[in-house]
Amino acid sequence: MVCMDGVKILLVEDESIEALDIKRTLESFGYNIPYVASTGEEAVEKAREIIPDLILMDIILKGDTNGIEAVKQIKNLNIPVVYLTAHSEEITFQKALKTGPYGYVLKPFNRNELKYSIEMALFKHRMEQELKESNDKFKLLTETIDDIIYVIDLKNQKISYISSAVEKITGWNKESFYEDSDLWMEMILPEDRPRIRSYVSKIIGEKKGESEFNTKKLNYRIQTKDGKVKWLSESFKIIFDENEEALQVIGHAADVTQEKESEKRYKESEKKYRTLFEFNPDYTILVALNGNILDVNDAAADFMGLTKDDLIGKKFGDIELFPEEDVRLHMGKFSQALKGQEVEPYQYPIIDKNGVRRWAEAKVVPLKLNDDINSILVIATDITDRKNATDKLKSSLKEKEVLINEIHHRVKNNMQIISSLLNLQKQHVIDDEVAVDVLKESQNRIRAMAMIQEKLYQSDDFSHIKFYEYIESVVSDLFYSYNIHKDQVKLRVKVEDIYLNMETGIPCGLIISELVSNSLKHAFPDGRKGEVCISLKVSGDEYELIVSDNGIGLPENIDYKNTDSLGLQLVNNLVNQLDGKITLERGQGTKFKISFKKLKYKIYKELD
Repeated sequence: MVCMDGVKILLVEDESIEALDIKRTLESFGYNIPYVASTGEEAVEKAREIIPDLILMDIILKGDTNGIEAVKQIKNLNIPVVYLTAHSEEITFQKALKTGPYGYVLKPFNRNELKYSIEMALFKHRMEQELKESNDKFKLLTETIDDIIYVIDLKNQKISYISSAVEKITGWNKESFYEDSDLWMEMILPEDRPRIRSYVSKIIGEKKGESEFNTKKLNYRIQTKDGKVKWLSESFKIIFDENEEALQVIGHAADVTQEKESEKRYKESEKKYRTLFEFNPDYTILVALNGNILDVNDAAADFMGLTKDDLIGKKFGDIELFPEEDVRLHMGKFSQALKGQEVEPYQYPIIDKNGVRRWAEAKVVPLKLNDDINSILVIATDITDRKNATDKLKSSLKEKEVLINEIHHRVKNNMQIISSLLNLQKQHVIDDEVAVDVLKESQNRIRAMAMIQEKLYQSDDFSHIKFYEYIESVVSDLFYSYNIHKDQVKLRVKVEDIYLNMETGIPCGLIISELVSNSLKHAFPDGRKGEVCISLKVSGDEYELIVSDNGIGLPENIDYKNTDSLGLQLVNNLVNQLDGKITLERGQGTKFKISFKKLKYKIYKELD
C-alpha cells in the first residue's frame, strides 16, 4: 500500500464545484493538495514551481492549452499523470495515451476507483524510479570495468544491453551488436564456432531446475574487426520467468589473450625444463623448503636403485644417498642457500645402489617464485673417475717434487764439490799465478751455472728465470771473487723485466760471467777507477745484451773472434749456441753487443 503522508497532488480542473469536490475527496484519502489549477498554462507553471508527486489532470480546460498539451510540456519533469475526464471517446483516449499517463479515470468517478488509480500510479512511478536507479547503477558499474557485460533477451534472440568494453576488445561499436544479433557468433573462429553453438543450444534448452543455479563458462577465440585473434573467457547465467521458461542470459566476457599466451609460454618453458631435467646426466633433485623431495630425474633414481614414487615425498636427509656423518654438511649448505647466500660447488662421498662409495660434486641452487625462495635444486655430478685421476696426479706430482728437490740438492752438492776441489787445487799451485787464475775462472763458471740452477729451483714453474735477479747475484759474486771494491769499479745494470728459459738462460749467464770477468781482470789495471755496464732488453722476439766498460779497452792486435783466450772462445761458442750475433765496439773502453732469440726446449728421444 502506498504511504499517503506528504504526497502532493496538483489538481487541474476548470469547473470550480467539481474541483472543490475532488479536492476534498483527495484530502480525505490523506493527500496534500497544494494548488488547484484551472487552465493548461497555469497547470504547467505550477507543476514546474511545486514539483508535485502526481498530477490529476482534466483534459478539456479553459484557455488555449488543454490537458493533453499541458502534459506534453511538462513531460521532462517526470511527474506521473492521471487523467480525470468525462471524455470516453476513442480518439481522445488515444491522444492521451501517447503522453504516457499512469491512469485514465472517467467522470463521474467512483471514489474507490479514483483512490486505487492514484495509488497504482504512485506505486508504478516509484517502481519505475527504483528500476531506473538500479539500471543507472548497473550501467555505471558495467561501463567502468574492462570486461564485456551483456544481456540477451531470449524471447526475440536480441542483445538488449552490452557494455562499452566490447568496442575496445572487438573493435566493433555497440550499435553493431544491437543491430545484428548474429555478429557475436560470427566473430568466433570457425574452428571454435561449432563447439560454442552446440553448447549454447544445449544450455538454453535446459529446464529451470537444471540451469538456474549454475554459471556456465566457455573459452574460445574471436577475430576482431581489424583481424586480430583474441581469447575470450565467458561466463553466463540464464534467468527464468515465472513459467520456468528461459527469459534472459546475463553474461560476462573477459579478454584473456595475455593469460593464454603466458600459459602457452609457461607450458613451453615447462616442457623445456622437463626435458632438461629428465635428460640431464647429472643427478638432479628438487627439494621443498621443509626438506621433502618434490622431484628427481631418472639419473638420480637409477643411481639409488629406486623409483621416483619411492623418492618423492621423502626427506632429503633420509634417502641414504650419502654417509650419515655428511647429513649436517648438506643441511648447512641448504641453510646457506635459503638465506640467499651463494653456495660454492662442494664435493662429498655418495653411496650407489650397490653400496659402492663414489664421489660427487654438488651445486645447490635456490629457486624463486615472486621473489621468494620456494625450493632448492640440487645438481650432483659424479666425479669419481676425475677425483681418482686427480688424486693419482697429486700423488705423482708429490713424488716428482721430492725427486726434483733431491736432484737439486745433489746438483748443488756436486757443483760445490767441484768448486771445493778447484779451491784445494789452487792451494797447491799458489805460486803459479796463471794456474790460480785458470782455477778461479773455472770456479766462477761453476758458480754461474750453480746460480742458474738455484734461480730455477726458486722459480714458480722450474722452467723460467727472472734474469734481473740472476745478473745481480752472479756479478756480485764476480766482484767478490776478484776482490773489486765498489768505490773503484761501479756496476750499472739496466735489465728489463725478462724471464728466460733454462735453454737460453745458461749460455746467456755464462756470456755475462765471462765478459764481466774480462773487464774486472783487464780493464782497470793499477787500481784504475771506472764502471761496468750490463743491459738486456727485448724487442719483439729478439733480445739484445750489451756488456761494456770504460776501461783501457781491448788491444787492437787482438781479434776477439780468433784468440787463444779461453774466455773469449767460450763467449763466441755460447753466442753460436744461442744462434746469435756478436759485435765489438772499440772506443772509450770495450763494448760487446750480442743479439739472440729465446731458444726452445729440445726434447731428445732415445732412438730404437
